[in-house]
Amino acid sequence: MHRIYAAVRAADVQTFFSYCHPDVILEEASSLPVGGIYRGREEFGRALGTLAAAYDLSTLEIKHVVASGDVVVVNFVVRSPKPRAFEIEVAEWWHFRDGKVALVRPFYWDTAELIQKLSEA
Repeated sequence: MHRIYAAVRAADVQTFFSYCHPDVILEEASSLPVGGIYRGREEFGRALGTLAAAYDLSTLEIKHVVASGDVVVVNFVVRSPKPRAFEIEVAEWWHFRDGKVALVRPFYWDTAELIQKLSEA
């Protein structure tokens, strides 16, 4: 997981997707501006681009990693770029299939605050 997040912090999409199943799915909360289900590397990549504009991914700091079978949960903090400057805590559930990332489901600590902060930009 640390290698996957290192690729995210470095905005290294090619390396990130080398860890992903071709049919990878990202499920974002429907209440968010980027909400929805993104299927496959191309759609997932578009969502990543939107998220990269909202956050300074280089600030991503992993707090906890917990694994059980094919599921890994990562708790982290990431900050937005200035001038809006806010911090958000996230727990992401990663599901693996055949040794590759098959599903990612982020859970934001406070989606209402996140929506407000993003709308202030």
